[in-house]
Amino acid sequence: MRTLVCTAMLLLIASAAIAGGPGNCYDPSARAGYVCPNDVCAGNAVITEKNGNCRSCDHALAAVKSLTHVAVVLYDGVDLFDVTGPTEVFAIAGGFYVYTVSEDGRAIRSGGLEIEPDFRIGNCPWPDVLVVAGKGSSEHMRGWLDTVGKDADIVLETGGVSSGIDGALDIVAKMKGDESARRAARAMEYESWLAQAGQK
Repeated sequence: MRTLVCTAMLLLIASAAIAGGPGNCYDPSARAGYVCPNDVCAGNAVITEKNGNCRSCDHALAAVKSLTHVAVVLYDGVDLFDVTGPTEVFAIAGGFYVYTVSEDGRAIRSGGLEIEPDFRIGNCPWPDVLVVAGKGSSEHMRGWLDTVGKDADIVLETGGVSSGIDGALDIVAKMKGDESARRAARAMEYESWLAQAGQK
């Protein structure tokens, strides 16, 4: 009987880990450290343990935990237009920590390009915003999306360049204020959203 109970407990733990949590994805320590908030700087992709200034651009570092986390899901064949538009919005708006995630952390291929993600689904920081184009390419990925999506503040499902950008700008306006969204739209010369928002 004891053996059966232990086996059942191990199976439950294993299934929870496969689904995405509890695990590193939900571990607060995954939000530790400091990063350069300047998206065009190479330091933007480097998390350091100590606060200070960026070694690349001398910009003041920001605590990773203070930034709104945006996980952009990648998989083979993902429509790159559906992920690059929203990603650029969050990066330009500021106050977001944007990172890419794939199932196993290995490079994905789409549109003739090979892209290496920042994390795999088992070790990424948990997201406040989850950006998903399609539903992933495997049952494991879809299970992770369902689990993590329930805990994310917002899930942005993109299905076209303009809808993804519009959705991202709406999220920025909601989370960081209208001016942040307008600044990002202007930088991207996205006049249609500005006109809809009554701004030029």
